[in-house]
Parts: sequence; C-alpha cells; structure tokens
Amino acid sequence: MKFGKVKTKVVAGVVAAGIAFSGAGFALANTDAGAALKQWYNGLFGESVERIDQQTNAYLDDALDTWNTEYENLKNEISAEIDLSRETATGESLEEIVNAKLKHLGDLDAAEAEILANIGLQYYNVMLDGYFQIGAATDAAAAYAENDLQEHTGALGEEAIAQLTGDINTARDVAVSELEEAIQAAQEALAAEVAVQEEITVRNLQNQVDWAVEDLTESIEAIIGNLVDEQKALIVAAANNLTEQAKSAMDAAIEKMGN
Repeated sequence: MKFGKVKTKVVAGVVAAGIAFSGAGFALANTDAGAALKQWYNGLFGESVERIDQQTNAYLDDALDTWNTEYENLKNEISAEIDLSRETATGESLEEIVNAKLKHLGDLDAAEAEILANIGLQYYNVMLDGYFQIGAATDAAAAYAENDLQEHTGALGEEAIAQLTGDINTARDVAVSELEEAIQAAQEALAAEVAVQEEITVRNLQNQVDWAVEDLTESIEAIIGNLVDEQKALIVAAANNLTEQAKSAMDAAIEKMGN
C-alpha cells in the first residue's frame, strides 16, 4: 500500500485576521507602532511558516516516495520470507504428518495383526462360553419342562382318558345298535334278493339244460348219422373186398383144376 502525501501547516500565535502588509510601509499613519509591528511580524511569520510547510512537504514527498519504494521491496521480501517460511513449515508439517500417519499405520497394522492372531481364540472362547451357557439353560429348561409336563400331562391324560372312555363307550353302544339294525336289514334284504335270484337262476339253468339237451340230442343224432354212414361205407368196402377176394380164390381154384 502506498501512503498518501501528508501536508502539515504549523501556525504559531494568533492567526492573521486578513490584514496584509505591502513591503515595509504601513497603511495607516496614526496606527500604534507596536501593534503595527506585531501585525507585520505576524504576516512575516505566516509567510515563513508557509515556506517551511512547502519545503517540508516537498521533502516529505520525496522521502515518502523513496520510503514507498523501499516499503514495496520490504513487502516483497516479507512476502518471499513468509512464503519460504510457509513452504518450510508446510514441508516440515507434511513430513511430520506423514511420519505420524506412517506410525499410526504401523500401529494399526501391528494391532490388526495382533487382533487377527487372537481373534479365532477369542471367538472360540465366546462360542465355548455360549455353548456351556446354552447347555446349562437348555438343561434347566428341560428339567423344568419334564417336571411341569409330567404333572400337566398327567392331569390332561386322566381327563382325556375319562372323556375318551365316555365318548368311545357311547359311540360303541350307538355303533353296535346301528350295526345290528343294519345287519338285520341287510340279511333280510339279501335273503329276499337270494330267493328272487335263486328262482331266476334255477329257471335260467333249467332252460339252459333243456336247450343243452336239445343241442346234445341234435349233435348226437348228427354224430350217429355220420358214424353210421362211415360204418356203412366200411361194411360196403369190406364186402366188396371180400367179394373180390372170394372171386380171386375161386379163380385160383379154377386155375388149379386146369393144371
């Protein structure tokens, strides 16, 4: 930042009221000499202060220009030094962070390896402890259930048997009565149906016998006719054969007579 120019006026004593002197003369002859001298001096002093102010301001302007240049250079140096300090501090911090991270990672790896080395045994112990607790709990539950269920099932069993006995005996009596009635009705119906079927079957079989006898008679008669015809043919053939034999014998006898 460049500083602005500073301009300062120093006024000593009483500020002039605007009355000006020209050279060394006085404007009024009757004015008091002491007062006039003071007034002249005040004017001279004001001019002197103005010159001082101008010279001082000019010198200050030059000094400030030089200072501003040096200041900008100083700021640049400060900026460079701060940047260097930042880079140095950043590098150191990053290195420290990386080293800390690497240490933490190493600690994590070591802890993880240690955990993994023992995790199986730890969980096995947890499982074993749970197994024994489960066994104890189930044993206790089984013992309680056995005692409780013996009483419970005993009472329920007696009640069920009593009700079952009554229900079954009642159902048995009803079933036996209904069955006896059904058997009697079935026997009566079957007896009636047997009589009807018996009569029908006897009549049908008798008809079959009559028809079979008629068929048998017809078949026997046909067989007899065929057999008789066969025998007749055999007899005729035998007679013819014997006749021929007789004729041959007679012919032979006659031939013998000729010899």
